[in-house]
Amino acid sequence: MKNKRGWVPAAYLEPLDSPDESEEQEPNYAGELHITTKAFTGELEDELDVKEGETVEVIHKLLDGWWVVRRGSVTGYFPAMYLQKSGDTISEDRSQIKTKALPPRRGTISNANSIHKQKRKEISQESYRRNSKKYLKARQSTIEAMENMTIDEEKEEDQSKAQPAIPARPSKELILDRCTENTKLKIQTVT
Repeated sequence: MKNKRGWVPAAYLEPLDSPDESEEQEPNYAGELHITTKAFTGELEDELDVKEGETVEVIHKLLDGWWVVRRGSVTGYFPAMYLQKSGDTISEDRSQIKTKALPPRRGTISNANSIHKQKRKEISQESYRRNSKKYLKARQSTIEAMENMTIDEEKEEDQSKAQPAIPARPSKELILDRCTENTKLKIQTVT
Protein backbone atom coordinates (compact mmCIF):
# COMPACT_ATOMS: atom_id res chain seq x y z
CA MET A 1 0.00 0.00 0.00
CA LYS A 2 3.02 2.28 -0.09
CA ASN A 3 2.92 5.09 -2.63
CA LYS A 4 -0.86 4.81 -2.92
CA ARG A 5 -3.11 7.81 -2.34
CA GLY A 6 -6.83 7.96 -1.78
CA TRP A 7 -9.66 8.57 0.63
CA VAL A 8 -10.31 6.27 3.57
CA PRO A 9 -12.92 6.75 6.31
CA ALA A 10 -11.29 7.96 9.52
CA ALA A 11 -13.08 5.21 11.43
CA TYR A 12 -10.78 2.62 9.79
CA LEU A 13 -7.53 4.43 10.66
CA GLU A 14 -5.30 4.36 13.71
CA PRO A 15 -2.18 6.48 14.18
CA LEU A 16 1.18 4.74 14.01
CA ASP A 17 3.18 7.22 16.04
CA SER A 18 1.14 7.18 19.25
CA PRO A 19 -2.14 5.92 20.60
CA ASP A 20 -3.11 9.49 21.54
CA GLU A 21 -5.23 10.17 18.49
CA SER A 22 -6.51 13.69 18.30
CA GLU A 23 -10.15 13.56 19.21
CA GLU A 24 -12.99 15.67 17.99
CA GLN A 25 -13.61 19.02 19.55
CA GLU A 26 -16.15 19.27 22.34
CA PRO A 27 -19.83 19.53 21.38
CA ASN A 28 -21.04 23.01 20.48
CA TYR A 29 -24.63 23.13 21.67
CA ALA A 30 -25.13 26.55 20.10
CA GLY A 31 -25.07 24.64 16.82
CA GLU A 32 -23.86 25.52 13.36
CA LEU A 33 -26.52 25.78 10.66
CA HIS A 34 -26.31 23.26 7.82
CA ILE A 35 -28.72 22.24 5.08
CA THR A 36 -29.31 18.61 4.12
CA THR A 37 -28.40 17.77 0.52
CA LYS A 38 -30.09 14.38 0.55
CA ALA A 39 -32.94 12.80 2.47
CA PHE A 40 -31.89 10.19 5.00
CA THR A 41 -33.83 7.62 6.98
CA GLY A 42 -31.93 6.29 9.98
CA GLU A 43 -31.41 2.58 10.40
CA LEU A 44 -30.55 2.80 14.10
CA GLU A 45 -32.74 4.50 16.69
CA ASP A 46 -30.15 7.20 17.42
CA GLU A 47 -29.97 8.29 13.75
CA LEU A 48 -32.09 11.24 12.69
CA ASP A 49 -34.61 11.01 9.83
CA VAL A 50 -34.35 14.20 7.76
CA LYS A 51 -35.73 15.29 4.39
CA GLU A 52 -33.65 16.95 1.68
CA GLY A 53 -33.37 20.73 2.05
CA GLU A 54 -34.11 20.84 5.79
CA THR A 55 -32.05 23.08 8.04
CA VAL A 56 -30.36 21.41 11.02
CA GLU A 57 -27.88 22.55 13.64
CA VAL A 58 -24.62 20.58 13.85
CA ILE A 59 -23.67 20.27 17.52
CA HIS A 60 -20.79 17.77 17.31
CA LYS A 61 -18.55 16.98 14.32
CA LEU A 62 -17.25 13.45 14.79
CA LEU A 63 -14.24 12.09 12.88
CA ASP A 64 -16.04 8.99 11.61
CA GLY A 65 -18.17 11.02 9.19
CA TRP A 66 -21.32 10.94 11.31
CA TRP A 67 -22.20 14.22 13.00
CA VAL A 68 -24.61 14.84 15.83
CA VAL A 69 -27.29 17.26 14.63
CA ARG A 70 -30.34 18.90 16.15
CA ARG A 71 -33.61 19.57 14.33
CA GLY A 72 -35.90 21.51 16.62
CA SER A 73 -35.41 19.79 19.97
CA VAL A 74 -34.58 16.35 18.52
CA THR A 75 -30.93 15.25 18.28
CA GLY A 76 -29.38 12.33 16.46
CA TYR A 77 -26.57 11.13 14.21
CA PHE A 78 -26.59 12.19 10.57
CA PRO A 79 -24.05 11.48 7.79
CA ALA A 80 -21.81 14.52 7.30
CA MET A 81 -21.57 13.83 3.57
CA TYR A 82 -25.25 14.81 3.23
CA LEU A 83 -24.76 18.18 4.91
CA GLN A 84 -23.77 21.51 3.45
CA LYS A 85 -22.99 24.62 5.45
CA SER A 86 -25.86 27.07 5.28
CA GLY A 87 -25.16 29.75 2.67
CA ASP A 88 -22.63 27.69 0.64
CA THR A 89 -23.37 26.72 -2.95
CA ILE A 90 -23.49 23.07 -3.96
CA SER A 91 -20.34 22.03 -5.80
CA GLU A 92 -20.13 19.25 -8.39
CA ASP A 93 -18.19 17.10 -5.89
CA ARG A 94 -21.12 17.35 -3.48
CA SER A 95 -23.64 16.24 -6.10
CA GLN A 96 -21.52 13.11 -6.84
CA ILE A 97 -21.44 12.17 -3.14
CA LYS A 98 -25.16 11.38 -3.23
CA THR A 99 -24.40 8.09 -4.97
CA LYS A 100 -21.58 6.97 -2.64
CA ALA A 101 -22.11 4.57 0.27
CA LEU A 102 -22.23 5.91 3.81
CA PRO A 103 -19.19 5.50 6.06
CA PRO A 104 -19.56 3.00 8.92
CA ARG A 105 -20.36 4.39 12.34
CA ARG A 106 -17.43 4.20 14.77
CA GLY A 107 -19.51 2.26 17.28
CA THR A 108 -20.17 -0.51 14.73
CA ILE A 109 -16.47 -1.22 14.03
CA SER A 110 -14.46 -3.48 16.27
CA ASN A 111 -10.73 -3.95 15.82
CA ALA A 112 -9.22 -6.76 17.86
CA ASN A 113 -5.69 -5.62 17.02
CA SER A 114 -6.15 -2.00 18.11
CA ILE A 115 -3.12 -0.28 19.62
CA HIS A 116 -5.39 1.80 21.83
CA LYS A 117 -5.50 0.65 25.41
CA GLN A 118 -8.23 3.08 26.37
CA LYS A 119 -11.59 3.28 24.72
CA ARG A 120 -12.36 6.52 22.94
CA LYS A 121 -14.39 9.07 24.80
CA GLU A 122 -17.95 8.53 23.69
CA ILE A 123 -20.93 10.69 24.51
CA SER A 124 -24.23 8.88 24.69
CA GLN A 125 -27.17 10.06 22.64
CA GLU A 126 -29.02 10.68 25.91
CA SER A 127 -26.24 13.08 27.01
CA TYR A 128 -26.51 14.96 23.70
CA ARG A 129 -30.28 15.22 24.13
CA ARG A 130 -30.08 16.31 27.77
CA ASN A 131 -27.36 18.92 27.14
CA SER A 132 -29.08 20.14 23.99
CA LYS A 133 -32.34 20.65 25.89
CA LYS A 134 -30.45 22.49 28.64
CA TYR A 135 -28.87 24.73 26.01
CA LEU A 136 -32.20 25.39 24.28
CA LYS A 137 -33.83 26.29 27.63
CA ALA A 138 -30.95 28.62 28.49
CA ARG A 139 -31.14 30.24 25.04
CA GLN A 140 -34.92 30.67 25.38
CA SER A 141 -34.63 32.20 28.85
CA THR A 142 -31.89 34.53 27.55
CA ILE A 143 -34.13 35.62 24.68
CA GLU A 144 -37.05 36.19 27.07
CA ALA A 145 -34.81 38.16 29.43
CA MET A 146 -33.60 40.30 26.53
CA GLU A 147 -37.20 40.93 25.42
CA ASN A 148 -38.24 41.85 28.98
CA MET A 149 -35.21 44.12 29.32
CA THR A 150 -36.13 45.83 26.04
CA ILE A 151 -39.73 46.33 27.19
CA ASP A 152 -38.52 47.72 30.56
CA GLU A 153 -36.09 50.06 28.78
CA GLU A 154 -38.89 51.31 26.51
CA LYS A 155 -41.08 52.00 29.55
CA GLU A 156 -38.23 53.85 31.27
CA GLU A 157 -37.60 55.90 28.12
CA ASP A 158 -41.28 56.82 27.93
CA GLN A 159 -41.27 57.86 31.58
CA SER A 160 -37.94 59.66 31.39
CA LYS A 161 -38.99 61.88 28.48
CA ALA A 162 -40.07 65.16 30.05
CA GLN A 163 -43.62 65.95 29.15
CA PRO A 164 -44.19 69.66 28.52
CA ALA A 165 -46.14 71.30 31.29
CA ILE A 166 -49.36 72.80 30.01
CA PRO A 167 -50.29 75.83 32.09
CA ALA A 168 -53.86 76.51 33.07
CA ARG A 169 -55.76 78.91 30.83
CA PRO A 170 -55.45 82.43 32.26
CA SER A 171 -58.57 84.25 33.29
CA LYS A 172 -60.11 86.99 31.15
CA GLU A 173 -59.02 89.70 33.61
CA LEU A 174 -55.40 88.49 33.60
CA ILE A 175 -55.34 88.58 29.81
CA LEU A 176 -56.74 92.12 29.77
CA ASP A 177 -54.13 93.23 32.33
CA ARG A 178 -51.31 92.00 30.10
CA CYS A 179 -52.65 93.45 26.86
CA THR A 180 -51.71 96.77 25.38
CA GLU A 181 -54.19 99.67 25.51
CA ASN A 182 -54.81 99.34 21.77
CA THR A 183 -55.81 95.66 22.18
CA LYS A 184 -58.08 96.47 25.13
CA LEU A 185 -59.92 99.05 23.01
CA LYS A 186 -60.41 96.53 20.19
CA ILE A 187 -61.80 93.91 22.61
CA GLN A 188 -64.25 96.38 24.16
CA THR A 189 -65.58 97.44 20.74
CA VAL A 190 -66.19 93.84 19.73
CA THR A 191 -68.14 92.92 22.83
